[in-house]
Amino acid sequence: MSFGRVREFFNSIKLFPVPRIATIAYEEPLEWFLKNCRGAEGDLLLHGADDTAGKGRYSFAATRPLFILSVREGLGILKTADGNLPFSASPPEVIAELDALMARLQSPPMQGFFGGGLVCLLSYEMNRYYEQGKTISKKPETHDLYCAFYPRAAVFDALEKRAFGISWDGANTGGGAGHNLSHSISPFVCDEPRGRYVEKINRVKRYIEAGDVYQVNVSRKLSASFTGNPLGLYRSLCAVNPAAYGAYINGGDFHLLSLSPELFFSVQNGFLTTRPIKGTAPRKADAAADSAEKARLAGSGKNRAENLMIVDLMRSDLGKVCVPGSVAVESLFACESLPNVHQLVSTVRGKLNPNTGLPDILRALYPGGSVTGAPKVRAMEIIAELETTPRGVYCGSVVAWGLDGGITASLLIRTLFVEGGRAVYRTGGGIVADSIPEEEYEETEYKASMLTASPGNHL
Repeated sequence: MSFGRVREFFNSIKLFPVPRIATIAYEEPLEWFLKNCRGAEGDLLLHGADDTAGKGRYSFAATRPLFILSVREGLGILKTADGNLPFSASPPEVIAELDALMARLQSPPMQGFFGGGLVCLLSYEMNRYYEQGKTISKKPETHDLYCAFYPRAAVFDALEKRAFGISWDGANTGGGAGHNLSHSISPFVCDEPRGRYVEKINRVKRYIEAGDVYQVNVSRKLSASFTGNPLGLYRSLCAVNPAAYGAYINGGDFHLLSLSPELFFSVQNGFLTTRPIKGTAPRKADAAADSAEKARLAGSGKNRAENLMIVDLMRSDLGKVCVPGSVAVESLFACESLPNVHQLVSTVRGKLNPNTGLPDILRALYPGGSVTGAPKVRAMEIIAELETTPRGVYCGSVVAWGLDGGITASLLIRTLFVEGGRAVYRTGGGIVADSIPEEEYEETEYKASMLTASPGNHL
């Protein structure tokens, strides 16, 4: 159970100092993935399917990771070609060791895209390791941390319609087989009636009136029976809900299907950037009505205030790891349109302090402020009190940690988690002093509309 043997394995990993890069025929990344994935644990697609504001340019597909590592409540498993190694360690301890591994293997920059390295799935309940002694989460029902190391991959550039096979160990990229994508999913059912969710919103408003918090993000859980291939479900969802930070992860006994539009944070060239989303409005079928809805959102004092609260929180969080005076709001209240919603997005950026790694960034930022509230710790306490089940991957993150030192972390909203014949989706929103409970409930409905937009899916 010693973590020492895991550390020994990390120390034994050797890669080429520069990768072998070969041009491959460009095709839509998901279609390439369908032809080349194995239908096995470790299959991965980081899917930039929507290029709104230039965020979804690159996609990354890989199979056959060098190792897979998972941790749940201090107990971990390292899976390698030589077998499984159990160990004891907390997620922050594991991430610190992974940070040392990535520092040892670090290579020159890869021109702004993820070209191999670690991909980590963080659950929301991992927050309890960063605020110990606080009741800020429920007992987890999923892995706290799940990650895999990819020394080879295919990278797709949607802007220039180019694709590359990248290998750090000399092995070839791809080589999968065709798959039966058939699947069946029942109508989604919420874990609580409308009235109970509305009462939660009213309780949050009472906490706000009492001065405990300014904003709390409250969610509800939807679930359905599922059979068949989750990759088929992901494909049908992508057809009508392209996302800048989409992700498909085959975790063996679970599958993550994310169509997230939100960047939690990125690290590039020594700068840390976050793009919180706060303020959402539904799309309309009629073009004039849709434009009016977008204009209403852009001018909404309530939604702008909701966004600004989280911008202030993220400025504070970035200030913990950035050079004093360098944190700035680069964009405020930009109104972006997705297939099913309009949303307000802001951008905050700062220059990282020297020798600042992922462990330091997570300690300062995790979990994201846009999915908790402000002040963050008190908001998380209220979430733990009001929500009836743990969030799991919802409001967690997929972190692509490149061998060049670049990091891109999505925020896991608009995400399905498939495990044990069930598909789970959570939807929520930020509650502030002037929130109208019935309207907040309706917002969760149209955020979940992606579940009904693709053929064969039901809400």
